[in-house]
Amino acid sequence: MSDRIVAVMLLILALLFGLQAWAYVPMGFTDHLGARIFPLAIALFMLPLTLVLFFGRHVAGVWPSARAWRVVFMALSVLVVYALVIEYVGFIVATMGVFIVYGRLYGAHWWKTIASGIIAAIVLYALLVWALDMYLPVGSLFEELF
Repeated sequence: MSDRIVAVMLLILALLFGLQAWAYVPMGFTDHLGARIFPLAIALFMLPLTLVLFFGRHVAGVWPSARAWRVVFMALSVLVVYALVIEYVGFIVATMGVFIVYGRLYGAHWWKTIASGIIAAIVLYALLVWALDMYLPVGSLFEELF
């Protein structure tokens, strides 16, 4: 029953979010797609998911294990720490840390988590800074170097 209640609440949220995005009129210069395309895409993505949640069959009484809850809370905690330290240590170091901690949370070997953290952070930095011309924080620790 609680899944259906959450589904109805998410459906209302998706509809209100989509209507608000549709009614948004951008001020000044925008790109070809406009500023409202991303919120509309989120709303359109949420609508069928809420219907699946409402009409889907769910096994009652199945709760995740205590380890699964610890992993979820650790993952959320890592994102909070990431948001707090990204300005200080910079995008590359903070993103490497997130990938390494997530890899370890899900049981990957140390060398794989370190390698994937380094590769992912560098690739994301290259994509966002050089390809999309976005500003990402270098970090106040490393400002003198760059």
